[in-house]
Amino acid sequence: MTLVYAVAFAATATVPGAKAIQKLGFEKSTLLRHFMQQMDNAFMKAQFLLRPNTQSLTALVIYLTALRTHDAGRTVWILTGLAMRIAESLGVHEDGARLGLDPFEAEMRCRLWWHLTALDATAPENHGFNSTIVDRDHTFRLPTNIDDADLSPQMKKRPVGKEEWTEMSFAIVNLDLCRSLRRAVAITRKNDAEISVDIIHDTERKINQQWLRFADITKPICRAADALLRVSILKAHFILMLQTWLSTTVTAECKYYHLPQSAFITAIELLENGYLLQSGSLCHDFAWFYQQHPQLYALFLVLRTLHASPGRVEADRAWTAVDNYFTCLTDFEKASEMKGRTSCVWSVLGPLRDRARKSHDQMRQELASEEILSTSSPSAFMKTGSQITDGSVSSHPVGTDIHLSPYQTGYLPLEPSAFDNILAWQDFSDWFNMDTGFV
Repeated sequence: MTLVYAVAFAATATVPGAKAIQKLGFEKSTLLRHFMQQMDNAFMKAQFLLRPNTQSLTALVIYLTALRTHDAGRTVWILTGLAMRIAESLGVHEDGARLGLDPFEAEMRCRLWWHLTALDATAPENHGFNSTIVDRDHTFRLPTNIDDADLSPQMKKRPVGKEEWTEMSFAIVNLDLCRSLRRAVAITRKNDAEISVDIIHDTERKINQQWLRFADITKPICRAADALLRVSILKAHFILMLQTWLSTTVTAECKYYHLPQSAFITAIELLENGYLLQSGSLCHDFAWFYQQHPQLYALFLVLRTLHASPGRVEADRAWTAVDNYFTCLTDFEKASEMKGRTSCVWSVLGPLRDRARKSHDQMRQELASEEILSTSSPSAFMKTGSQITDGSVSSHPVGTDIHLSPYQTGYLPLEPSAFDNILAWQDFSDWFNMDTGFV
């Protein structure tokens, strides 16, 4: 029964809250709580921890995938670590053919392992922890590009992958992107900078040529795959920009004031694209999927920059992107309120937005006052911009690109084990230190 309840929970989680009563006859939160309770009871009756099996593990993975779309607590991260250990104890991380399993069982275990590793890579982002697993040196093949109808417990050999768009193609695109781009940004040597950029370009070209060439862009799932590629590539370039920026010699006191404009614009573009995907404006049927991958790093960086430099170019565009994107976080906020707690991320973003807005309002008031005073003494005031408080000119004007090109060396090393489809939390966790004042 665990698998039945997991599928029911996932189906409910994908329904927009506003349409739940019309489609399901109950409030969405009521149904989710019911299925969660049934899941708990089913796992207890099955004695899952004492007698684990792949079917119950599959149910747990489906449940956790759907749970992350609305739960901001640490449940997903904790249970994903448990699922990883159970999977390894069952040998799911090994090629089933090498273990002598039949083709059907081997293929299903391959799908399960890859889905679990992708979930493990994304789950820690909300809380600032590393992922449970690290990338291994040995290669484990991706799932076969076939339709579900091509699989049967009675089949004697593994079916050959199809040269067309199948029911598995979207998942393979997601997994291939996660694997390739994670390697691209896991820089360990300074001389790897150009190699990383080449990997990103090669990955984009490979996904287009190997998978998206079969896609019918008129179909929602194909549009979702194309959007996933564009956002993932943009995210990879974004993290490379951050690595270069963090390796510059700009002091912490003015770090965000001197954030390169290209990094600022890229962060805004991530928020804009994230809003289109997570709000359902672009691919309505897949909005729930993209809600699992919030653009938290881009959102935080934009807000910190707006707080430190409220008058920089494209600030109005940034505020529009921020305000729109915050509407995509309402489900997380409601889930947190129902539990009476808030994750470390959401407790930071709200106050940070308020501080940035206060800086924005203060800047507007100062500009208004200067405009009034300048009518009587226009030469008495210096124009704002790249000048600092003592009237001297800053050596790094706002928005100057300080060694930002992805081809520059000097990247900070990133561990490949804690990515949300590319971004490593632990290297930026100091941004979320609420004990220090905002720059």
